[in-house]
Amino acid sequence: MSELEPTIRVESTRVKFETSDGKIISLPASHGTFHDPSGKEIAKCTVYFGPWKRTSRRVQMNQSNRRYFGTDYQGKLAILPDIPREGWEQVAKVVKIFYVRRGTRAPGGFHHPFKGKPLTLSKNGSLYKLSCGSGCLIDDRGYVWP
Repeated sequence: MSELEPTIRVESTRVKFETSDGKIISLPASHGTFHDPSGKEIAKCTVYFGPWKRTSRRVQMNQSNRRYFGTDYQGKLAILPDIPREGWEQVAKVVKIFYVRRGTRAPGGFHHPFKGKPLTLSKNGSLYKLSCGSGCLIDDRGYVWP
């Protein structure tokens, strides 16, 4: 059986946001960060957060995934919820993200302040969406820009 090569990956867990008014929004422990650095399935400058399940089925680790997770990380297929295109409601303006990164390359807790104006965090059901704006740079270093 050949391995799958999905474009959306679950990059982190234990996500929190600092809002522009200084409050902290903590997402449920079951939520992960869904990001498509290729932009093939979801816009690469929009990051989603929601519940997910890990399977035992291996996935192919392309160069981008190896840079993010580490060369010796064994990727497994994740089951993600359907991501709605409409019906998102703004929750807050956020100025910083906190998260625990998955993988072997740089595991552990990270935080990134967003440069410039606060970003919009929206919610639809149990899913959250962070709109990072055009020209964002999110890669194996984290949230580089904004």
